[in-house]
Amino acid sequence: MKHIGEENRVGDFPKVSERDWEVYSIVSAMFTLTAFSATFLFLIVDGINANDLKVVQTLSPFGVGLFALVTYCTVNWRGKITTRQADLAARQIALAERESRAKLLQEGAKLLAEREKDAHVSAGIATLAILVSGDDEPLAVQAMNLIADYVQREMRRTHEHSQKNEAFAALKAGAVLGRRADRLVFFECSEQDKDPYPWSLLSGVRHVSYSGGVIFEQSALGTPFPSKGVVFRNVTLVGFRDVQVSANTRRCTFRRCTIAEVSTVYEGVGPAQPKFSQCDFSGAIIADDFPLEILKNTNCTFEPDRPPQVTYPGRIVDWSQFLRSDPFATVKIFV
Repeated sequence: MKHIGEENRVGDFPKVSERDWEVYSIVSAMFTLTAFSATFLFLIVDGINANDLKVVQTLSPFGVGLFALVTYCTVNWRGKITTRQADLAARQIALAERESRAKLLQEGAKLLAEREKDAHVSAGIATLAILVSGDDEPLAVQAMNLIADYVQREMRRTHEHSQKNEAFAALKAGAVLGRRADRLVFFECSEQDKDPYPWSLLSGVRHVSYSGGVIFEQSALGTPFPSKGVVFRNVTLVGFRDVQVSANTRRCTFRRCTIAEVSTVYEGVGPAQPKFSQCDFSGAIIADDFPLEILKNTNCTFEPDRPPQVTYPGRIVDWSQFLRSDPFATVKIFV
């Protein structure tokens, strides 16, 4: 419950503006001048005597206080002026820097448009990459949008491209900083290409979709499976860990992956069944209505002390009928 007067907190002091300090300085100076003039006239009207000296000694501290008040008000006034001038200079510098960065954005866009000149395109990506990692968030996103548009235009069918690594690295640098392009990127492998060039994972965009082809991401510990903003259709994925087989991985083939979860995947009226080969299902959570027969003769394994589990409570599955028991399944998967 809000108490009476809670909205007017003690710490919310009124701010004194530059104009206010100017008024205080003028008023205090005029008051001091008037006070000294009145005192002077009072002392010389009848001549200065011993009693007047006592009056002067008594009023001296008040005179010092008035001078101090004038000085305090004047210093604050000048301080406000200095602060305003400094803020104005800072805004002008910031505006000049933003104009400079905007020119970089324009220059990068022009260089990216010269697709027949690889050196110019590389220079354009490098120019935009400066903005991607810079402090100006809106311009960084615009730079990422330009790079994402270039990737979509030039690499939709294949990632066998001379500027692929540069473009992907620039977008990844933005993703590390929590930024992403406002773009939906689609990669589609031709059905006539029986041995397609491998895809690479793209980060730093709102959404990316892969159709057909293969992705090799195998490393010593496996590459984390992208679970957000990525859709795979009829793609062969190799070497991922903690894979979540769901509606985002329809008709995909998984090889040498560690499986974390398998959901029932529907497409139309029938299930879009995935395929597995040499995968590790240790500790995996599998949907109760998932057809386990798919796992037979796939050379997939599980560790005996970490068998898979189905989502239906109390259901007991003899996993040895579908998977091969191996105490070192997880260790061997990426060897």
